[in-house]
Amino acid sequence: MALNPPVMANNMPAPVIGEFMVLVRKDIEAEIALENGTKYKGKGRLYLTTIRLVFVNEKRSNISSFDIPIDLMSHEKFNQPIFGANYISGSVKPLYNLIPCNAKFKFWFMSGGTGTFLPMFYGIVDQIRRRRANGSNGPDPRFVESVASGNIQNVAYVDPNDPSVIFVLQPECPNPSQNNVNYYFPVPGATAPPLPMDSSYQDVDRPPHNPGQSAPQVYSPQSNAYAPPPPSGYDMPDSRVGSQYPQMANNYQPPNNYPPLGNYPPPGYSQPPNNYPPPGNYPPPIVNPSNYPPSNYPPRN
Repeated sequence: MALNPPVMANNMPAPVIGEFMVLVRKDIEAEIALENGTKYKGKGRLYLTTIRLVFVNEKRSNISSFDIPIDLMSHEKFNQPIFGANYISGSVKPLYNLIPCNAKFKFWFMSGGTGTFLPMFYGIVDQIRRRRANGSNGPDPRFVESVASGNIQNVAYVDPNDPSVIFVLQPECPNPSQNNVNYYFPVPGATAPPLPMDSSYQDVDRPPHNPGQSAPQVYSPQSNAYAPPPPSGYDMPDSRVGSQYPQMANNYQPPNNYPPLGNYPPPGYSQPPNNYPPPGNYPPPIVNPSNYPPSNYPPRN
C-alpha cells in the first residue's frame, strides 16, 4: 500500500504503463488503519484496475488518495452487518516501504448493491494469485486484453442494482506514469524504481535546490538536476538558457516545387461526365399497401 499515489487533474488515478481501469464506484467511505495506530479516513470514489484498488478522497482530510496493490493484499472479506452499509475489509503490506508498517482497510458501499463490483474484484484477485503461483505477474492476459479493447462487458456481469460504472473506454492520460505494471509486483528486498516527477508521493528523492540560482527552479530529467526555466514564449537562443534547453530551428525551407506553378490540374484533365444513368429498377415501384400482407399470411397449420 502507498499513501497519496499520483492523481490526475480530473481526480482519476494516474495509471502506470500496462494498467487499465475496470470500474469506478462512488459514495465510498474508507478507513485505513496502520499497525502503529495511525488512521486515515475519507469519502470519495473507489477505482478497480487490473492491478490495484485506488481510493480518491473527495473530502478535506490528511490524505488525498491511497492505493492497495492486489498482489500485496490478504484476508479480504465482504461484510454484511445487520446495521449499517456493506463493506469489504482486508490487510495490505507496504509498497516499497511507502508506509511504515502493514495496514488494514475498510471500504463501505453507501449507495446500493455490489453485484457488479464483487465478481470483478474477486475475479481479478483470483487471477493474480493463480498466476503468481505459476511465477507470473498480473491477471490473465486475455482478461487484460478484453478490458483494454473495451470488450469488458463480454466478461463482466452487470447488476442493475449496483451503481458501479464499467470503463468501456479507457480514459485519456496526458502524463502517464513512467513505471510499468511490475511496479505493483515488487520482489522481496527490491528498492522502488524512480517515480514520475509529478508524483504526489512524499518521499521521492529530488536533487537539492541550488541556492545560487535566483530564478525559479524546475526539474530537468535529461540532466537529472534543477535548472532555471526557459523564458516565456522563447523560440530563439537566449543567454539565460544556454545549452540546457533545445532551441527551435527557424530555417525551414519548403521544397523547390512547392507550391506548383501553373501545372495544376495536369494537362488532359477534364471534369467527369454528369450523365450517369440510374439503374432500370430505380426508383423501386410503389407497393400497394392494400396488397400487404399476402392473403396466405400468417401460415396456418
